[in-house]
Amino acid sequence: GELHTVAEISCLRDQRLIQNDPALSLRRVSGSPWRDGAGYGWLDPAERRVEAYLIGVCRELADLGFDEIVLTHCAYPTEGAVECLRPLGDKTGALEKLLRQLQGAVADWETEISLRACADANEPDSASGQSEALLAVGARVWEGC
Repeated sequence: GELHTVAEISCLRDQRLIQNDPALSLRRVSGSPWRDGAGYGWLDPAERRVEAYLIGVCRELADLGFDEIVLTHCAYPTEGAVECLRPLGDKTGALEKLLRQLQGAVADWETEISLRACADANEPDSASGQSEALLAVGARVWEGC
């Protein structure tokens, strides 16, 4: 049979990138970088440099020949001191824009972009920003954010 190759990347939970450039992280109300309960920083999907970085990663994986890229943590954090986050605006809209940009970036390779769904994706006003409509944008939905 034909082999279907899948790469999985942590989309917005990326401590290494934030250590190199703290300005890319979600921020606390105080202005300092926010960290989840495990001490990891989360990237701001509305930041253009985050989008550019993720486009580069996805293009590299597509160029390596992966048929599918599964994005984990393609959401806003739902655990930890989320009440300390700066107001985030349209979370679902920001995630959908990012997802569509990533899909467009790999279209020449016919690589699919899929998502791991968060537990609250079916809830109205989900804390993660994921929604049924957002999940429908992805090629496939995998369980577990």
